[in-house]
Amino acid sequence: MLKESLSGNTKTIMIACVYNSSQSYDEVVNTLKYASKARKIEKKISKNIKEMDPPNNHHIDLIERLNTEIESLKDIIR
Repeated sequence: MLKESLSGNTKTIMIACVYNSSQSYDEVVNTLKYASKARKIEKKISKNIKEMDPPNNHHIDLIERLNTEIESLKDIIR
């Protein structure tokens, strides 16, 4: 379950907080066991690359038309 929750292309850090007290010996031991298991998990990181088709004329025309519209609206606001 822990291995699945650490998936993804990110850096992961785990901090185990323990303290020296005879009253919490079992809790400290369990925390250290858990941290030890988590430390052994290896992640495979890969780049998120999405291949895109080159823009076609339709998209270029649309972008130019929208830029023109933005400029005309800016003029109206002024």
